[in-house]
Amino acid sequence: MLKAEVLKVDDEMALAWLARTEELGFHNRRLSNQFIKRYAHAMREGRWQLNGETIILDESGALLNGQHRLHAVLEVTTSDEGPVFIEMLVAQGVKRSTFQTMDQGVKRTAGQILGIGGISQGESLAALVRKIYIWETNRYSDHTVARLLDNSEITELATNHREEFLPALTWGKRASQEFGRASLWAFVYWLFTKHAPNEAQTDFLEPLVTGADLGEKHPVLALRRKMLKARAGGPIPYSDKQILSLAVRSWNALQQGRGLANLPVKNTADPIPKLR
Repeated sequence: MLKAEVLKVDDEMALAWLARTEELGFHNRRLSNQFIKRYAHAMREGRWQLNGETIILDESGALLNGQHRLHAVLEVTTSDEGPVFIEMLVAQGVKRSTFQTMDQGVKRTAGQILGIGGISQGESLAALVRKIYIWETNRYSDHTVARLLDNSEITELATNHREEFLPALTWGKRASQEFGRASLWAFVYWLFTKHAPNEAQTDFLEPLVTGADLGEKHPVLALRRKMLKARAGGPIPYSDKQILSLAVRSWNALQQGRGLANLPVKNTADPIPKLR
């Protein structure tokens, strides 16, 4: 008989359900460490919410749905001191034949959640928040940290700092008409104006999108030409990291009074220079 109830799940319960599933020879899909770490991160931060999604067990006690959540409970318990209890909705006695119908829905993105909440440019805003988080945690070459951000964190940051981010989104959309990738150029705006508010606007960002008053070997002209040439052949073949590196090198040359006849693209594994 099917029964559903909210339980405080600890490591012993999680381990028992996983062990029973293995004992019965039932195989779930391959585990994703990325999802386990994301869920564990949310649990440690106190962001895990009882949202109606269920841990599902069949008539024999085999786990049909929820293996990543249970493994996250184990990870939190083994890395923290003291007992850990995570509230979860648990459905027991579900027919195993229903397994093929599970996880058929499309997951909502943080941008879609922001849009549902009435916030315009939700997708771009969520993408900008991710890029800022990567930069602020000094992991721009490793997106693992950004993947650990769950939707609730992204939407909270985006909602709380929306007014601060709006100028960046507006300029990013404008720059994307020339170079594509609105969220990346929004991040460039945020980064450069944070570093040098007035100078970034007048000496770098505005000339970059207009091309006005840029003489030969001007560092901003070198960046503009590089991006326009790359986009002329279709989608720009450079990674976000490579484009950001180009922008920073152009900015640094401007600060040093150096001309640039050319702006070669660095290998994607090369570090991004520090802003001067």
